[in-house]
Amino acid sequence: MARIILVGVLFSAVACPALDVGVGVFGGAALPTGKMGTAGWTPYDGSNLSWSPKVGAKAIVGLWHGLQAEAAVGYHLGHPPKDWQENDFVEEPKSTLVPITVGANYRFDFGNLGLYAGAGGGYYFEKLKSAISWNYGYQEFIYVSTDVSLNGPGVYFGGGVTYALGPLEVDFSPRYNVVFTPATFDMEGWGWAPSGRRYYIQASGLEKDYDDTYVDVLVGVNYYFL
Repeated sequence: MARIILVGVLFSAVACPALDVGVGVFGGAALPTGKMGTAGWTPYDGSNLSWSPKVGAKAIVGLWHGLQAEAAVGYHLGHPPKDWQENDFVEEPKSTLVPITVGANYRFDFGNLGLYAGAGGGYYFEKLKSAISWNYGYQEFIYVSTDVSLNGPGVYFGGGVTYALGPLEVDFSPRYNVVFTPATFDMEGWGWAPSGRRYYIQASGLEKDYDDTYVDVLVGVNYYFL
């Protein structure tokens, strides 16, 4: 009987490993790697976006020996263009991005040091903002402010290195992201002229010839409750 109880306890310990539950915050840089140009309406005129600071938070739940589920939300503070050559823009275009993702990581722990690889996907909310002024007819300069939404699903692949300090864990995690933004987009905005006239600007079905790709270089801190 004692042997049966002992075997049952050992089996339970193997089949039901300790559940890791934690939360984390992170910050770092998001570095665009793909072609960030458009066809049709060209807010970037073929130029690339520069890097953006990125912050975010995540929740972590252990599933099975080394396997973890992760849910995260991030915020790119704004990717301004680099090598800008358009003089008509009063406010250069800027892209902000809010990724909401879920994924899985597999960990290998060596004492306080941990290594992991992970992948996942989610939805990426992207918005382009800009303001432009140009000559429209005889001495009629129009100032137009536009917002463009380029939302789409995306995937990421990456990994990380962690170092445990009690319930806290320092986490360094580079990741590669691909966002499948729509092939076409709509633009609308309001324009003003010195004469006081107000213009509504709208365009539909403008073509875009790129998907957003970027690399995250992030450092964060995780706290485990269990």
